[in-house]
Amino acid sequence: MNIKLFARCALASLALAIFLTLGVETGWAREGFYVGVGAAQQSAGGDLDGTHSYADPSGSPVILAGKLGSDQAGGAAVIGYGLSRFFALEYLMANSQHKASSPLTTVTSNASFSTQVLGARFTLPFGEKWEAFLRGGYGIYEADYSTYSFDQVTGQNNRVVFDGTGTAVGAGIELFFGRLGVEFGYTTHTFSFDQAKPSGSQKLTLDPKQSGTAATTDVIFSIHF
Repeated sequence: MNIKLFARCALASLALAIFLTLGVETGWAREGFYVGVGAAQQSAGGDLDGTHSYADPSGSPVILAGKLGSDQAGGAAVIGYGLSRFFALEYLMANSQHKASSPLTTVTSNASFSTQVLGARFTLPFGEKWEAFLRGGYGIYEADYSTYSFDQVTGQNNRVVFDGTGTAVGAGIELFFGRLGVEFGYTTHTFSFDQAKPSGSQKLTLDPKQSGTAATTDVIFSIHF
């Protein structure tokens, strides 16, 4: 688990945020547009355990959904619009890089895992300095493996991208320094991959679908306009 890297990114970003906002008047900037970027740490499980493989109807290529390595630090971004102090619509995304493996092969793969959530955020303000929130919505998910499409004819290992949809729910707190907000959030995901695109081949429909769960921990620094 890459906790040290995640903590260093979060602390460095927080220190920079505090420095940039010194002298800024306190404001209750929770309504209207906000955008932010930050660090994220993700993990995934369920059918993403490296034991599920699928083949093109022709028999080649064979694709493999590898097991993603332990939590890795990545990036996150958010854009939203606060309709009131208590409710906002938002888009939240995160992407992380992993090493993938499988008991079905000795080949390892680089992999990226991305989550996108379109939904709502419900806020409970505590004064002008911080607030707690719940979020939830519709999720779009992708797992991109660099070498887990196996061409049975040429013997080459190629890229394969799994994609699907699901739902997400999460919670967290946000601290305010003037118009700058610092969010500490945790989001859980439940999803299904129903398609996969091997490099150089047509997109495949997965039968059965590949069900998965994931978790995203984020530290995001947002500007509230």
